[in-house]
Amino acid sequence: MRKKICIGLLAVLLGTGLGAMIVNHIWKEPKQGVDLGTTQMIVKELTVQTLGQVSCSDSVKENLRESGKDIKIPVLTVDIKNPTKDRQSFTIYKVNLEVGKWSSAVSWDLFSEMNDNSELVWSIPAGKTKTIVIPYVAYRQLMSESDWEKLDQDNMKLRFSVVQGSVTVNVK
Repeated sequence: MRKKICIGLLAVLLGTGLGAMIVNHIWKEPKQGVDLGTTQMIVKELTVQTLGQVSCSDSVKENLRESGKDIKIPVLTVDIKNPTKDRQSFTIYKVNLEVGKWSSAVSWDLFSEMNDNSELVWSIPAGKTKTIVIPYVAYRQLMSESDWEKLDQDNMKLRFSVVQGSVTVNVK
């Protein structure tokens, strides 16, 4: 309840031009839904796949393979719900995955193959929910050994860049 009040207050403050900031607020129950202003995100599934397991074209696999040898591919499936009476949008490129000190943006090559829509901003009709698959790519050479080992564990976070700050969500 308090979370919804805070988001509502943020919306009122932004609407009046006063502005507000949410920085590193962590929600611990993403399966119940996380308010992201006018839309709500519900985490359905998180898998960490190898390059051999991921479903994509051979050309995309080859491009990823050329970029690094040891690769893990965290794939997050989320529902983006629009509970309002107006069409809303959800901006994909503002969603980063974090593990320890490592952070990654969405893998656009994989994103376009895993979704029907490869747009950066998804339009969601009033009262509707869209399922989006958000893939990331982790290269061992770019991560510390401890963060690489933690990649399959319960410490992943999503960071949403929002107006004047960010919202962090524990994935598991």
